[in-house]
Amino acid sequence: MAWVYRESVEQIGWPEPAAAEQRGRAVVFAADYGEAGALGRYSGAHGLPAPYSGHRSYADCGPPPDSATGTALLARPAPYPKVERAFTICREVARVDNGHGLAHEEQHTPVLLCAGPVEPWCRRWPRLRHFY
Repeated sequence: MAWVYRESVEQIGWPEPAAAEQRGRAVVFAADYGEAGALGRYSGAHGLPAPYSGHRSYADCGPPPDSATGTALLARPAPYPKVERAFTICREVARVDNGHGLAHEEQHTPVLLCAGPVEPWCRRWPRLRHFY
């Protein structure tokens, strides 16, 4: 039962970060497959592109297109230098808040807006894959 509760709690609060102001040619990149899945669930309703992640088998979906040279929205519960170094600047623009006071792994996760990609996604992608 604890597993079911934990999984239910992890789903709360994701519509809000998916409704970010920056859209256009943005890339949504999540640090792990759970965040990517949650953002994917709600991104369409807010006009955001499908999310990408280098985590586990979610990375098999491939990188964002190299033509996606706009800003990147990055959700990450811990510093993720492999992604942050892919841009000339990253700044925190929000924090995840499920609005219900329920603690879970992503509560208060920083959301970064990154700009100025230093190389195409296809070249960086192999270094973004991770299994932890």
